Amino acid sequence: MLILLYSVLGLKTDITPISYTFVLVANIYMVICSRRNFLLFLVAFILFFSNYSIIYANFAGTIHDVFTTILSESTFAISLNVLVLLNIFIFFFVRWDCVPDGFTKNVFVDPERKDTIIIYFLYFLLIPIFFLGFTVPEVEGQRGTSSPIYEYSAILFILFFFYYGEQTWHKRFGLLLVGIFSLQSFIYGGRIEAIQFILVAYVMLYMHKISMFKVMIGMGIMFFLMSVIGYVRGELLSGNADIGAIFSSLASTGFALDTAYSAYYTSESFVYSMDKYSFQEILIFFVEFIKSIIISSDPNMHLTAISSNHVMHYGGGLLPFYFYFYLGVIGVVLAGLLAAFYLNKVIKLEESSSGYLKCLSIWVVCTAFRWYLYTPMPLLRGVIFLTIAYYSFAYLHYQLDRLPLIRNLQNESDNSLESAS
Repeated sequence: MLILLYSVLGLKTDITPISYTFVLVANIYMVICSRRNFLLFLVAFILFFSNYSIIYANFAGTIHDVFTTILSESTFAISLNVLVLLNIFIFFFVRWDCVPDGFTKNVFVDPERKDTIIIYFLYFLLIPIFFLGFTVPEVEGQRGTSSPIYEYSAILFILFFFYYGEQTWHKRFGLLLVGIFSLQSFIYGGRIEAIQFILVAYVMLYMHKISMFKVMIGMGIMFFLMSVIGYVRGELLSGNADIGAIFSSLASTGFALDTAYSAYYTSESFVYSMDKYSFQEILIFFVEFIKSIIISSDPNMHLTAISSNHVMHYGGGLLPFYFYFYLGVIGVVLAGLLAAFYLNKVIKLEESSSGYLKCLSIWVVCTAFRWYLYTPMPLLRGVIFLTIAYYSFAYLHYQLDRLPLIRNLQNESDNSLESAS
């Protein structure tokens, strides 16, 4: 019905509250259907919590800041309808009625796959990334800045646990690395990339051991803490945060996640900026966007930079709005089908699935916050990086496995480490 209304009346038509009510009801349905499968439940809950935060901030009337400013009436209506369209496609094209129960055993780690040489090589990559890939703020209270390689190191953690082969010493050190990567991000106001690292470790090591009831409680606490961190930001170390003020602020904003409605405001700036450019100019921007998937491109040609010429914002941007800016309604359809394609892959995940599908599923699920609220790159460039890394390490593992001398040295090293631990 909503698609028919948009087809006849256009995206500028305001059909609230029907439009945002559909989003919330559809998201709740997704959460219920996936309640026995952590991987799908996590994605469904992220969609629900993000959309709830956006809708509450823009329609409840209790949040009054720059992120709830109406840029124009048409921008406000179009933006909500773009959000609705994406959720329509995720609702109808993802097989939510076929979500299987979660795994009762670890299907991601195989003791027979252990490869100490690959593990040491990943240490060699991850440790320098920790020190060089994150910039600590010079002024207390400001947020730290992570480089793209810091974010994409989640791929290296996926491969680390994929090849660690249940070796106790490497598991402990891998978890230590996850902890310090996440802690550094949390302390300096980051949340999303820190959550990615933690989720990778949890999914690959502990997901099968913890009941969904405990998971739901833990996720509730996690999302609450994300809201808290959003309030105090980089002041966690300064001791200036007032506990009473934190709870009062959270309650007055309906516990909405500021990251979500800030990203939505940035998305609105994309819509607002479209009329400022000709078809030819937008085509040039689109070519630069395609180039940025494969190689680096001019930062001034990124959509967030383009829109900041007209509206001040703090970055981010929801998945469908990037495609809408470049391709219009067809872009929103493509964004919905892209998300549905990957989520259906996660639904099909089985114990007998290929190692690549397992790693891909972990990546899609653990980066859901980023590809939904920040950038589509995890589903585009990130998948390309993951594919290259996975098959490169698979080839290396295959070649090393054919060399008896190296394999014997690995076994001796593993035995000595296990004895020491």
